Amino acid sequence: MVAVLKERLVFHEGVWSYALLHKDPEIAREYLRHANGIVERCRPLFHSTLLDVEWEEAYEHLEYSPLVNERAHRKKHGGGADIDNPQLKQQYQAFLEVLAFKPSLDSLDLLALTYYLLLQDRVDEAMAVFGEIPHPGDKGKEKEGRNVSAPETVIQYDYLQAYLDFFSEKPSIAQEIALKYANYPVPAWNKRFKEILQQMEEMKGGEVKVGDKESRSQVLSQLAATEASFDFTIEGKFIHITYSNLSEVTISFFEMDVEVLFSSSPFGLGQLDQFSFVRANRSMKVALPAESRRHSVELPKEQQTGNAMVRVSGGALHKSIPHFAHSLSVLVMDAYGQLSVSHAATGAPISRAYVKVYMKDHSSSVSFYKDGYTDLRGRFDYVSLNSDALQRVNRFSILVLTDSDGAVIREAAPPKV
Repeated sequence: MVAVLKERLVFHEGVWSYALLHKDPEIAREYLRHANGIVERCRPLFHSTLLDVEWEEAYEHLEYSPLVNERAHRKKHGGGADIDNPQLKQQYQAFLEVLAFKPSLDSLDLLALTYYLLLQDRVDEAMAVFGEIPHPGDKGKEKEGRNVSAPETVIQYDYLQAYLDFFSEKPSIAQEIALKYANYPVPAWNKRFKEILQQMEEMKGGEVKVGDKESRSQVLSQLAATEASFDFTIEGKFIHITYSNLSEVTISFFEMDVEVLFSSSPFGLGQLDQFSFVRANRSMKVALPAESRRHSVELPKEQQTGNAMVRVSGGALHKSIPHFAHSLSVLVMDAYGQLSVSHAATGAPISRAYVKVYMKDHSSSVSFYKDGYTDLRGRFDYVSLNSDALQRVNRFSILVLTDSDGAVIREAAPPKV
């Protein structure tokens, strides 16, 4: 009957199913291949002498570009790390389901797994998985300790190897690999390897270029690289300036009353660019070497022992930070709401040091909390009050001020006892 129906190009599921009864493997294979109910129950992967169900029919490898994760450290959910992107999460779960049906993973599985781990910023795990894959040049050889053959996909292997090399302190093979594909005829791959070469040039101090004008990240990187920028810190007697695309800056010094400044903004001394300055007590222009990105300037002698607002201006940028010249050692025991003040050099306690305390409540409202002076031991209880104000405190800001040894500002959490 089957022979007659085949001759007439007719398939009848009921007739073909009798192959199972009569133990006819050839016709049974034809029947099972068309038995959708059985095939669906065997997905995503099943291998036998009568039926092969391949995972490609139920799962398709997808590429996500660009994918930017919100968190560098993934939050935990239900005992495991969660994936914020819902599309990637669904895709990764489908991929894991395919792998769960395989008796062992081949090189293509490991390449895909490396890619999905990188999408999740699980770099160390991705490197470990990639390390299990033999190099495509080692065809016929298997990685020691694993039954995995070298992959046929050479360019994908090379790109992942070059990409992972960027997570080392000094990439050693990324440029060599990328140079092999500098003139690769497929535009999508050519762009990827050109970007590797461009980033290698930038790491060596080369000019930032745009290889793909449609790439938002590359365009923004080039614009950022040509923008004038700087930052600075004050350590001891020196101002350290880190800069880019600037030839000179102006440093201005504004003598200040520390208590007045603290009282006007007890929690805002890190955002001092909001303050208006009338006229500097002293200004100086500083030339910045073109061949460097960091330059240090010694504070003028009169500024080394005084309190001043230091303002650095370069191009259209202005940044300010306070400089408190002091010889104090202030220890804050925030678990108990006490502090101690002593000479930094001798360790001797300082009495009669003025202490002024402000509080920030849970709604971020700022108000005066208390003030007073250190005792003969150099100690001060900045918490105790005959009120319930402590219950409303979320954060303390504390000024310690002396006539001869300078001033220090500290922040502290409320005590838990």
